[in-house]
Amino acid sequence: MVAMVVMIDDNPQDADLIEMAFAHNERPIRFHHAVDGLQGVKLLTELLSAAGDDLPRLIIIDVNMPRIRGPEVLAFIKNCPRLLNVPVVMLSSSDALKERALCLSLGASRYLVKPLRLEDIYSCVAQIALYLDDPASPLPVPS
Repeated sequence: MVAMVVMIDDNPQDADLIEMAFAHNERPIRFHHAVDGLQGVKLLTELLSAAGDDLPRLIIIDVNMPRIRGPEVLAFIKNCPRLLNVPVVMLSSSDALKERALCLSLGASRYLVKPLRLEDIYSCVAQIALYLDDPASPLPVPS
């Protein structure tokens, strides 16, 4: 079965680039995108109620969003027993240590600064796609 990836990001261009990067890396996925934190929580709730065993294999969340911020969405996910072991990668345009520490303390699998160049986006997605193979595996540290 093709893995489901959920991305919660208020920038549709970022979501399009991430989805395109999965395709570029030859990782077939079912991609769901929510445009803000509130829509993300609603989407995850719908998936939980309808999914049976078909749950996201990876969740990617933007840190800074309107209505509900990324860390609050992450806390919601980590309080859902069926989503507890789903890897969650936090993406941000900022490398603020306080934000990074908060997300990691809430249970994020990884906190990454959004890449700006297309090649870097492809590389970033190639790394986080490794969670689709082994959700418990730590990712290599970027060089």
